[in-house]
Amino acid sequence: MSQTKTSMLSTTHTIFCGLQDHIKTIISKLPDNINITIKSGLLAAHQKLSEYYYWFDQSPFYTWAAVLDPRIMYEGLKEEYTGNIGLTKYLKEMKDQLQKYYEDFYANHMEPLSHTNSTSTSVL
Repeated sequence: MSQTKTSMLSTTHTIFCGLQDHIKTIISKLPDNINITIKSGLLAAHQKLSEYYYWFDQSPFYTWAAVLDPRIMYEGLKEEYTGNIGLTKYLKEMKDQLQKYYEDFYANHMEPLSHTNSTSTSVL
C-alpha cells in the first residue's frame, strides 16, 4: 500500500475488503455473553461494508484502477485473492474486461505519433 495520506481509487476496494474481513474476525471471536449492542453494531458495520462492496462490484473502474496502479497491479491482487476462488475468478474477468475496453475504445482509435523533423523558424 501507498505511504500517502490520500486514499486512491485503486486502494478503495482493498481497504473495504480488509475492513470487512477484520470485522468478521472480531465477530467470530466475540464471547457468547457480549453486550448485544456491541454485537449489533459490528454486524451493522459488516453489513454496510457489504453494501459498499456490492456497489464497487457493479463498476469495474475500482478494480481496473487497482490493476493499473503500479503499487498494486494484477499480480498483487491475484496474490491477495489466493485461496478465494470467487475473487480469483472475478479478478480474471475484470482483467479481461479491461483488455476489451482498451481495445474497443482506445487501441484502434488512437492517432499514430508523427516523428517528423521540424525546424523552428523565426517570424522576426
